Amino acid sequence: MIRCLAIDDEPLALKQLVSYIGKVPFLELAGSCMSAAEAAAILEKESVDAMFLDINMPDLSGLDFVKSLVSPPIVVFTTAYSEYAVEGYKVDAVDYLLKPFSLADFERAAEKVRHCFELLQASASVSYLLVKSSPTSKAKTKQNGNVTYTTSSLMTHTHSTIWMTRVLSSVT
Repeated sequence: MIRCLAIDDEPLALKQLVSYIGKVPFLELAGSCMSAAEAAAILEKESVDAMFLDINMPDLSGLDFVKSLVSPPIVVFTTAYSEYAVEGYKVDAVDYLLKPFSLADFERAAEKVRHCFELLQASASVSYLLVKSSPTSKAKTKQNGNVTYTTSSLMTHTHSTIWMTRVLSSVT
């Protein structure tokens, strides 16, 4: 099970997030809250693998909240504002859902979360992974519990489709 935190300052939007999380068999609700401050308190006490959170919230935005975390969980932004999408991906969000979104949209985002979660779990058992990259490529090193890993993006061509893949590798 992937333990999730739902964060939205709008009660109806939060209720919808909680409902959608409950409909996805591999997601488990670890908590729900209406502010970044409440979320920070939950993260201190609970093990959380993923967050579904709004961007435009009072006091501290979802973007600023994620930036403030030393080791953030997997992030999916849920917002009514498309203009923050690029910034959302700069903080390594795995998806960006524009409100109003359907259960099908949420399920697609949840699948991305599951894929990322499984890669993180697998990286814990891999001693190393060699990825050829150019001198100008950028990779980020992160600490997740006692596993240190790098994330970088690769673009691969499969037939006529271009896939963007997140590469996770242990570098301990």
